[in-house]
Amino acid sequence: MIIVRSVEYHEDVETRTLWLRDAERGLEEDAPHDSLQIVTLLLQDQENVIAKMDAQRPVFKADIAEGKKLMSKTNAPEFLVEAVKNLEKRWQTAEKKAKDKHLSLKDSKQNWEQYESARQPVTELLKKVNNELSRFPANAGQEAVQKELSKKREMLEQLQMQRPALQQVTQLTGKLQQKASEPRQQGLQQDLVELEETLGDTTQHMDTKVRQLQLCLHGYQHVMCARDVWLSRKPLESFVPLFQVKELEDLDRRWTEFYENLEGFAGWLNQKENDLSGVSSTSGSPEEQFKRTEVSFRVFSVFNKSFVECCLQVRIRIKNGR
Repeated sequence: MIIVRSVEYHEDVETRTLWLRDAERGLEEDAPHDSLQIVTLLLQDQENVIAKMDAQRPVFKADIAEGKKLMSKTNAPEFLVEAVKNLEKRWQTAEKKAKDKHLSLKDSKQNWEQYESARQPVTELLKKVNNELSRFPANAGQEAVQKELSKKREMLEQLQMQRPALQQVTQLTGKLQQKASEPRQQGLQQDLVELEETLGDTTQHMDTKVRQLQLCLHGYQHVMCARDVWLSRKPLESFVPLFQVKELEDLDRRWTEFYENLEGFAGWLNQKENDLSGVSSTSGSPEEQFKRTEVSFRVFSVFNKSFVECCLQVRIRIKNGR
């Protein structure tokens, strides 16, 4: 009787063993964890496997318990002992592999979620900042510059605050590469390098832009202050602008002199042109006409020299911002 039951039990164990063998084969197939979507699907499949094993657990436990009961009988065959030990060991191995794989997939899913969560705000901010840097201000003037400066200064602070997030992305990249395929490992590394370079370049570009706006705003402030002093003629000791009041007054005087000289030269030039055109029509010998023309030419040369020197001084003042 014990022999017959042992043979029947051995056949049942073979059936259970085949089921476990198929389950173990699926547990050993570990696809690369190349993305959050892939890991999510793998995790769902593994949870289905665990659910099936949970459903089969009572059956296997009952078979193992029955086998041990048969082993306690007198004249129990040796193959029964081996069958019970093999079934119990296979079940424990399969159950451990299923749990380990499930934990590994859950860990990968968590790493991918943290990676996306840490990387997405940085990439969105970089896109927003680069769009802002490529945009030309719609308005000009001190108020517009002040608004642009405030906006870009705030963005610069946001960029400088992304270093901790970048460090987290770096750490998570290393973890993800351990379970990813070789091409995906290279892709993750390239993504990290590009993110670091883009963040550094964008931060430097924005910092330069902020400095330029600060200089522009200071220039507006100095010019407006100088204009106010010039219009109100405040005493020099009450204000010290970028351009000294005395220099502005001297500049105004020099421009006035220049325009007066220019108008005088224009009148004189018209007069001499009329004189020269009338030389040929006046009476007198050719020698007298030549002498009158020579005198006019000498006077013109002297006046022209003074005018050229005046123009040169004006050009120098314009070049020096005066």
